[in-house]
Amino acid sequence: VVMTTVTDRKDIQDNTSSTITPVPSMASSLPDSPVASQTGGFFAGVGNFPSIDVTPSSVSHLVSPSLSLTPSKDSILRFSTIPNQKHPAGSTPTEITQHNMDLSFTLESLLHVHEEEDESHILGELQLAFVCFIVGQVYEAFEQWKQLVRLLCYSEDSLVKHVNLFKGFLSCIHFQLKEVPDDFFVDIVSRNNFLTTTLQVFFSNISECNGLDEALRKKALQFRDHLTKKYKWDFTSEPDEDGPTIVDLN
Repeated sequence: VVMTTVTDRKDIQDNTSSTITPVPSMASSLPDSPVASQTGGFFAGVGNFPSIDVTPSSVSHLVSPSLSLTPSKDSILRFSTIPNQKHPAGSTPTEITQHNMDLSFTLESLLHVHEEEDESHILGELQLAFVCFIVGQVYEAFEQWKQLVRLLCYSEDSLVKHVNLFKGFLSCIHFQLKEVPDDFFVDIVSRNNFLTTTLQVFFSNISECNGLDEALRKKALQFRDHLTKKYKWDFTSEPDEDGPTIVDLN
């Protein structure tokens, strides 16, 4: 995976690496049943391959008694926790609904956690989570990446306040998409594409946001047109769940 700098400064800063500690490669426990028994296993009847015994007892002498296969609490990925509180205390039901549709309050809360750092910290974590999944096959990193993408795409009110953050976000997504197959984000159960449905909300917010920096708006719409042309993704049709409910009165 080729990491691409998306701002003049490094998005993954020294303080990012100190906050998030990568997981070392850990050997999983050996299965109780042998993969290939002394009677042949997978190699039985195939050419003249020798029988191989890889039961736990056969390799126990290779493992140091002092080696622990249990991950240390200090060796796990410590990603930022997305705040569960999605609305200010004392919000009315109408305000709660609004804050669940527009996640700007949640984004501002997350940025406040890193108030001593600039907002590029979240871009650094977005890139690190992506790399940890693509290279290290860490599923938790993919889930964190998805949460950050959704958080940024659904934060309409923050578009005006954090122009550089969203410009950097567009650049991150642009280069990350170069590293995965076209259908990588398709849900094999629902056949929905996580990225298209999420970016559709983002592009809609970009189009409708008043007072938005015109350079950001232009960059976002150019990116939308690029995705439509390259991947044939449709960002103009209305999602099924947002469409009108049709009631059959017959």
